[in-house]
Amino acid sequence: MKKIIRPWFSGLGDHLQHSTLPRYFSELGHEVYLSNQARARNNEIIDLVWMKNPYIKGISNTPPNAGDIPGYVYENKYGNFIMNVEAAHGLEPKNTLPEVYYIPQKYQELSKSILIDISCKSLEDKYDFDKIEKHLVQYEDELVYILKNKNIYPDSNNLPFMVMEVDSIYDYCDYIASCKKFVCLSSGGNSLSAALHLTNTDCLVQHTDTIDSMYERNLYFYPNINYIWL
Repeated sequence: MKKIIRPWFSGLGDHLQHSTLPRYFSELGHEVYLSNQARARNNEIIDLVWMKNPYIKGISNTPPNAGDIPGYVYENKYGNFIMNVEAAHGLEPKNTLPEVYYIPQKYQELSKSILIDISCKSLEDKYDFDKIEKHLVQYEDELVYILKNKNIYPDSNNLPFMVMEVDSIYDYCDYIASCKKFVCLSSGGNSLSAALHLTNTDCLVQHTDTIDSMYERNLYFYPNINYIWL
């Protein structure tokens, strides 16, 4: 049977939530495709999450039957986001982290650096950035860079740190895998760090109705990430 996965929402984390399904379905004997209805904030998300996945056969225009489809019901039964997604697809829940198949290149020159990504497109209006800046100034005596590229928001910041330009999502993977500490918000960077099996990530979160609801439902919270509530 063919499995056609459609992530309906366009963010990196929205795609990564379904990223264990291709391997899982393939192990059960299915051919797995990405739906041509899949939306993404930028094409690099499709490339990294799906086209680099060896279990994806290609893109299909067949109506989707996995991912965000009618009748899909997410329930927090297992206390882990990825396990809950697998269970919602009728699978035995057994994975705890999203998956990517890109192996980052490590840069030794970044091994003592702290990299910060204060972008959070989906939730940018939910954060109090004054609190974020007050937290981040503790690093002002260290070697710190703010990551920035065409897909990263905001365009400017008031922090006393250098800016590191990022040309692609693969550079982003390389950099966050190379640094001493990666600091992000509840964004695609949080999910990507989990998928890369990194243990150097601090994800800053705040008590708002939206984020508290995500926390209670185990949405986009992963066991290898250190969550700091501001």
